[in-house]
Amino acid sequence: MLKIVMIISTGFLLVSAANAGYEKRQTIQTKKIEMGVSNGTISSSEAERLKKGQVNVEKRVDRLEATKADVKSDGVVTKDEKQQLIKQRASVRRTQARQVENIQRKKQNNKLFRNEHF
Repeated sequence: MLKIVMIISTGFLLVSAANAGYEKRQTIQTKKIEMGVSNGTISSSEAERLKKGQVNVEKRVDRLEATKADVKSDGVVTKDEKQQLIKQRASVRRTQARQVENIQRKKQNNKLFRNEHF
């Protein structure tokens, strides 16, 4: 029984460390959006769309946190619960990756557009 508790608690420590990674990535993405607006590579309307994407990622992270709290509450992690957590983590990562691509595309799009007209 002690081994199971240690494995579960270790798993949740690793998951908590992963959430710190989500938050760090969110902060970096927000800074990239702000820098793009300040240097003119991202328009204000594009920035608003990108910020909505950031909010979407944050909602997914919040749902992941709620699921983890629910799984943690009974002290037993079933195979189905573990699969659900894995799927939600993958969803958050995919959403963050898409957001990075969107930010880069918006920055590059405006650079290309500006260079063509000068």
